[in-house]
Amino acid sequence: MKLILVATGVSIILAIPDVGSANELACLPGARAHVYEHRAFVVSVDESKRLHADLEHHSDEIGLSYSSVGGYDPYEKPPLRSMDSILQSKSVGTVVEVRTSNRSRYAKITVGNNCFAPSEDWRPYWTKFNAMLDRLGYGK
Repeated sequence: MKLILVATGVSIILAIPDVGSANELACLPGARAHVYEHRAFVVSVDESKRLHADLEHHSDEIGLSYSSVGGYDPYEKPPLRSMDSILQSKSVGTVVEVRTSNRSRYAKITVGNNCFAPSEDWRPYWTKFNAMLDRLGYGK
C-alpha cells in the first residue's frame, strides 16, 4: 500500500493500494494536474528551515495562502525528514509547492494547477513568488 496526495479544495493524504509513488498527485477521474514551471536551488538544513518559515510569513504578501506538511521516517537510516510548503491562490487554481528533505541539498519548487481545470493565469503568481525569493536572498 502506498501513500499518495489527493488534491481537492484541501490537501488530503489517502492510502490507496498500488497507485503510483508516495509523491504522486492523484486527481479525480477526468481531472489532470499540470506542472507549468519548476525551479531548484541549493539549501543547507538551516536554510531550508528558514525558507519554510519565510514562506509562511510572506506568502500573503503575494496573494497566496500557506500550508505545510512535514514528514519523518525514523526507520530510514539516517531518519528521513521532509517538509512541503504549499502556497495556493484564493481560487485554488494555482499552487506553488516547495519541497525540502535531509536527503537532498536542493529546495525543489513547482507551480501547477492542483487537479483543477486552468481557471486563472498562474504566471503573475510565479513572477511574484520568484521576486519574493530573490528579495529574501534565496537561490543566488
